[in-house]
Amino acid sequence: MTDFTEAARSLDGLLSRVLHCPMDTVPKLDARPKILLASAPKSGSTWLTMLLSENFELPAVRGYLEGGHNEQEIDFIQFSKQMGNSCLFVQQHIRASDPTIRICLAFNTKIVVQTRNLCDTLVSFHDHILNESDIASMFFVKTEWFSEFTHEKRFDFLIEHCLPWYINFLTGWLSARNRYPCEILFVRYEDLINDVGGVISRISRFSGLGQGVDATKYRQVTGNLRLNEGRSGRGSEMLTPNQLTRIERLLSYYPNDLGYAEFAFAR
Repeated sequence: MTDFTEAARSLDGLLSRVLHCPMDTVPKLDARPKILLASAPKSGSTWLTMLLSENFELPAVRGYLEGGHNEQEIDFIQFSKQMGNSCLFVQQHIRASDPTIRICLAFNTKIVVQTRNLCDTLVSFHDHILNESDIASMFFVKTEWFSEFTHEKRFDFLIEHCLPWYINFLTGWLSARNRYPCEILFVRYEDLINDVGGVISRISRFSGLGQGVDATKYRQVTGNLRLNEGRSGRGSEMLTPNQLTRIERLLSYYPNDLGYAEFAFAR
């Protein structure tokens, strides 16, 4: 027990240094490059995780405590366990925060933020709740009563209870990228669909990992992975004009120069 207590105190002291020093003096705890995939749910993050892990030959590891209804904040212990290794911290539904950026800086971890058109995302989440699972970390829902709603009411529910998390995710990471452009790269689902190789190449150059793109590997991964209805434009087809207007209104509170439009309404 004494050894355990000493180890816990040592780790706590290290975390305190990372979190409370001036940002430009965050201690560099590890030199081996890593990637954190900070992804919005239903943005194709499982696919991108498999592509990156296979193409860069990186172990895909979890950087948070647990999924399910749990908020997927960074777990300092999980990051510490990868000390001295290059790895990919798998798709993590995590919003931007000062502690997250500090821990990533300390462990030499570049952040890849994956987004998708918000209207298409809501349609994908709608189908997911009805056909696969009602477990989510950003809002509470049960398939048994969600399925009893009318089509329009289901999307009203998602706009009011799910969409605010997505907007927070998007605008928060955009603001963080403005402050740390060398640490954060945005990747759009729409670009991944249209040019897999180009996206992987961008991530390779940004992260310093990988030796370019192995087309054979990413084609094999894509061929073996069951992709859901990933066609762009389903949101504008399935949501009512009033619902589309409400989504635009929620975003309108944020300044246009934040640059959210190219991601929120990507085509």
